Amino acid sequence: DMDKLTSSWEKVGFRDAADVCSSQEMSLVKHQLDQVEKAQPEGKFLNPVLNPHLEHPFLAALCLKESLLNVVESILGPDIVLLSTTLFTKYPAQAVGPKYVGAHQDLKYWGLYPHKEVTAWLALDRAGPHNGSLCFLPGSHKEGLMDHMQGDRENNILQENQDIPLTG
Repeated sequence: DMDKLTSSWEKVGFRDAADVCSSQEMSLVKHQLDQVEKAQPEGKFLNPVLNPHLEHPFLAALCLKESLLNVVESILGPDIVLLSTTLFTKYPAQAVGPKYVGAHQDLKYWGLYPHKEVTAWLALDRAGPHNGSLCFLPGSHKEGLMDHMQGDRENNILQENQDIPLTG
């Protein structure tokens, strides 16, 4: 229920497994995205794709899906703006090399105030530690914006190699 979602958001700063799409709907989106992927120069997305919803109406429809907007509205209220979309792909390392996404806060780079935003991450495949799923630091949203530094490892797919040092 939405109250539980909002409470979780306020406590830990994220909410997982929100019911946004049926498995049948996600299968269709995955099929359409597979077709877009096959049309890429090497049959794969080589880098993160910025704002693919502007070129592919099925992705725009996913972003504007009422069930997703209801979840976002329960957190932010009714004044919602779709700022951007990014398509991140994480292929097996043997296929593309050991790429990773550095620890970061999206809001650090967007220049928005007040510092309240929602990033909706929709996994098209099963996600978990076995394939580099998204990780959160529960409660870190209460600490404000953290210092981001240049990453000290190679193959960070974030545009400016930004990273938050997570060890002291």
